[in-house]
Amino acid sequence: MNREGNKITKRIVTAVLFIVAAVCIVAMMVYLSANRGSYDVSDMRDGWSVDYCGKHYDNVSRNDTRIENISSKKNDVLVMERRIDATGSDRLTVRIYSRLSSLRVSVIGRNGYEKEVYFYGYSELSGINTGDFLGSGYHFVELPQDSYGRTLKIMEM
Repeated sequence: MNREGNKITKRIVTAVLFIVAAVCIVAMMVYLSANRGSYDVSDMRDGWSVDYCGKHYDNVSRNDTRIENISSKKNDVLVMERRIDATGSDRLTVRIYSRLSSLRVSVIGRNGYEKEVYFYGYSELSGINTGDFLGSGYHFVELPQDSYGRTLKIMEM
C-alpha cells in the first residue's frame, strides 16, 4: 500500500504543478494583452490654420461652419497646419482621411525647413501616373522621431 500511496501523491503533486503553471500562463497572457493598445492619443480636431481658395482661416475645428459648406473643384488645394503639442519620446503616427485626393504630409522644423514625410497620388516628378483615379480612405503616416513641438502640414489636392 505504500507504493500505491506514493503514486497517488506523485499524481497529486503533478496535477497541482500543472494547474499552477496553467494559471501563471493565463495570468501572463492577460497582463500582456491588457497593456496592448494603450497608446497616448492626442486629439487634433481643433486649432488648425487653413488656407483654401485664396482665403486664410485660423483656429479651425473639424465642424467649423466657415469651411464646412465650401465646395471644392478639381485642382483645388487645401493646406492645413497645426503645431504638434504632444510630448514624449515615442514615435508619432497621424491618421488622415482623404477622399479622391492627392495627399502630401510634411513637418516644418523650428528653422522653417519643411521635410516631406508622406505623399500619395499623382506626381509628375515620381513618374507615377494614376490618371484621374485616386482612392479614398485612411492614411497612417509615421512622423519623424523629433516631431514634437514642430508644425504638421497637410496638403490635400
